[in-house]
Amino acid sequence: MAKKIKKIRKKIQRPLEIGAIYCLMLVVKCLTLRGARRVGVLLARLSLYIPTIKRTIKANLKIAFPDLDKNKARKISVNSMASLFNVFIEFLWFKGREDKIINYIEWDEPSIKAFQKKRSENETKKPCILLTMHMGNWEVTAQSYYSISSEVLTSVARRIKNNVLEKLMYEGRTATGAKITHEKGAVRALIQSLKTKQTIGLLVDQNTKIHQGGVYAKFFGLDATISRSPATFAKKFDPDVFMIDCHRTDKGFFISYKALPFTYKDCQSEEDYSAKLLEYMESLVRARPDQWIWYYNRWATYLKEEDKSKYPFYASLDTKA
Repeated sequence: MAKKIKKIRKKIQRPLEIGAIYCLMLVVKCLTLRGARRVGVLLARLSLYIPTIKRTIKANLKIAFPDLDKNKARKISVNSMASLFNVFIEFLWFKGREDKIINYIEWDEPSIKAFQKKRSENETKKPCILLTMHMGNWEVTAQSYYSISSEVLTSVARRIKNNVLEKLMYEGRTATGAKITHEKGAVRALIQSLKTKQTIGLLVDQNTKIHQGGVYAKFFGLDATISRSPATFAKKFDPDVFMIDCHRTDKGFFISYKALPFTYKDCQSEEDYSAKLLEYMESLVRARPDQWIWYYNRWATYLKEEDKSKYPFYASLDTKA
């Protein structure tokens, strides 16, 4: 009986999801970009009445900024959730007119010129890794890459169960020439791009379990996992590595390409490289905490039972480390 109810719920849920998405797209396309973003702010304020969202953000901010007063914490919480909602709202707003994205971007000219010069040095050309985080709009960073480079950008995206939404997202992501590979077989596709001295994009601020290729390092003073992939690729291919920093402005977006302040040669091991990368990422979050996604179980596991009290309510002991 339970299985039958579940099947019926899925049959009803999918059409409702699709209808809601297209209604939202219809609404935001009738607005200016600034107006569409206000929808995201409204949804953010409403979302903070949901206990699990509010509790998770509060727990994460307490770790990162233990002395933060309530007003500032509230402002960061609203802006962070608005940033999350607006990634999708902006995606829908640009859907079908992805070539117009560049009209809403202010580039950090010195960093872009340095990036282009590095990638045009044919005699010493290397493969390239573009790192990005859940800050600003990471979809825009990939969609706008074509405007500053002639290279194809290969990145990984998780397949969405709703086929209509998956098709919508895939079309938008690849409209400007980006290449999307899904998780199954992703490593092979990324390695092939690096072997041919092309560019790959990696989202690097997610939890990656140890048995799935993660490694622990300090993030805001607590051990957190990070994918070993950037370090492994840096060791094997000696690529150019840049962090894309994207944040929202009144006009649209400000994007810079920053070469990492260290290379694999400066590190003693993959663990050391990963620790330096996580430390660098922390500095970016500290600079613009309102544009990072705090509604995420970033400190999901801890290594020792005695450390439990230091971690958020959602964390559990890592029994596979």
